[in-house]
Amino acid sequence: FFSAPFGLASSIMLYGSPSDAGSPHPARKHRTKSVASILARVKPTFLYSLIGYWLVIFAGVTWKTRRTSQSVTGTASVAHDGPTATHTINRKGRYQNAQFLGFNIYTSPDMSDECEHKGCYLGVDDAHKDIAARVDIIVEAAERAHASPHWSRDANTLKVFMAPEFYFRGPQGAYKVSPDSMKNGFHLGKALENVFSQPRWKDWLIIPGTIVAASRDPKNHSQLDYYNTAPVYQGGTHNKWMVFKNYISGIDFLDANSRDAVLKPSKRRYVTDVPEWMDYHLKVGNKGGYHFVQHSKFEMEGLVIGIEICLDHRMGMLAKEKHHDVQLQLIASAGMSIAAGPVVVVPGSPVFLADGFGRTEVSQNLYGGGAVAVDTASGPMYNTGPVGYSASSTSLRNWIADVMGDLTGVERSDALSAGPADESAADVVRISALGDDWDAQ
Repeated sequence: FFSAPFGLASSIMLYGSPSDAGSPHPARKHRTKSVASILARVKPTFLYSLIGYWLVIFAGVTWKTRRTSQSVTGTASVAHDGPTATHTINRKGRYQNAQFLGFNIYTSPDMSDECEHKGCYLGVDDAHKDIAARVDIIVEAAERAHASPHWSRDANTLKVFMAPEFYFRGPQGAYKVSPDSMKNGFHLGKALENVFSQPRWKDWLIIPGTIVAASRDPKNHSQLDYYNTAPVYQGGTHNKWMVFKNYISGIDFLDANSRDAVLKPSKRRYVTDVPEWMDYHLKVGNKGGYHFVQHSKFEMEGLVIGIEICLDHRMGMLAKEKHHDVQLQLIASAGMSIAAGPVVVVPGSPVFLADGFGRTEVSQNLYGGGAVAVDTASGPMYNTGPVGYSASSTSLRNWIADVMGDLTGVERSDALSAGPADESAADVVRISALGDDWDAQ
């Protein structure tokens, strides 16, 4: 915009001087003889254009960094929002804001050469020990996040701690469950509830990733039914919900595995209508008390929360509902992004994603077009507006942002430190989830 007028002015200077008026031929002759004078005019004009161009770039960056020094995302590498960075929910009710603490951890299979058959699931062979160890890890991550100063102590702010899809799956790709195993085995849900029901977790919402399980088909014992569920705990209470994933993705299971893994499902959907014995165990039994989430959303303290698991988001499970009254949208995934599926919250309300490729994302449907998609080579992408994120490259990005801040005199750009340079990006705080000596442990 700014270099074009200078170029036009240069053309006018060269071809429209007063001495050319009324006699084009003398003018042409004059121009041929005055190459040196022409170049003398072009050089400063080009220089002015270049200076103007970069001044505009500098002014734009400075304006953007000042404008974006407001909102949020991020925690437990735990990746996390700043101490006062919260997303406004824009609704009546107890919670007026929400803050995301996303557990950045890889939950995908090991695809290195050390695994046979092109990949293997990770975990301890004994299912009970595997589950107990995973509970210890996620509790430690949550405890470290809770002990940090990097979350809002405001009672009107809901703190959302979320782990990715497939956090609980074991070395066989799914925990094999039966009436006896659920009655006498290690009770994952009870172990988590014993921690998060304590009063100090009040105003927290905990989603410890998803649990992948398989059981014999009641109608055909030679086949397995597969479940992919996410337990949800309201901190400081005994309120809890269970969310069931619907669609099976092609990357949810390996084709083959050397450790007695479950077969890759031939069906396109997980089981959501659980057998009677499982229904009783989860809802009524002494280890139960779960409320099954219907239509991918539930209400808590007057807040309507939508929750989707990976491919369900791309398939628009929430968007299929006629009445979009969701105020907070959550996505637990492994290989998904917010923009890959429709966003149904009103403009300005938050969307949080925790992904099993070590990534967390936050968006606010800033322009209100989150349910509108455009076709791309990789499939439809939705107009969710700016998306802030935390991934393995966040530390490098933060360093670059600090250098830019030192050069410009402006505090670190939230846009640079958290992701795309736009309004919803946020200053990410990274908290060590397991301490510096986790590998030695």
